[in-house]
Amino acid sequence: MLTPTQILLLFGAGGLGTLARYGCHQYFSALLPQAVPYSTTLINIIGCFCFGLIATLFATNENWSLTTRTIILTGFFGAFTTFSTYMYEFHSLLTHGSVLHAVIGFMLQNGVGFLALLAGMFCVRSHPL
Repeated sequence: MLTPTQILLLFGAGGLGTLARYGCHQYFSALLPQAVPYSTTLINIIGCFCFGLIATLFATNENWSLTTRTIILTGFFGAFTTFSTYMYEFHSLLTHGSVLHAVIGFMLQNGVGFLALLAGMFCVRSHPL
């Protein structure tokens, strides 16, 4: 269980992750064509690289507390891009031999996630506020 101080640190890290994502998006959007969502793609790739780097650093160095790991990986990177967490969990399932669970997760998050997006859009368009 997190203490109130740890909760504030997690909250702060999430805020910084959000600001980092926004800043990166603004920067990349000004440089790259908008026909393809390159900005989002780059942010997700950068987030995946950094998440993998830091998660492996944490896994190979016991000096980092679970709280610090949570604040950085869940707080900052959770706000910067949840895609990095998704890719890390997908990799974890594959490396632990849970191929079926990896495929199910992939299909749910991508297939059902996209259908959920369409359903939400349909609900608003069918019943405007």
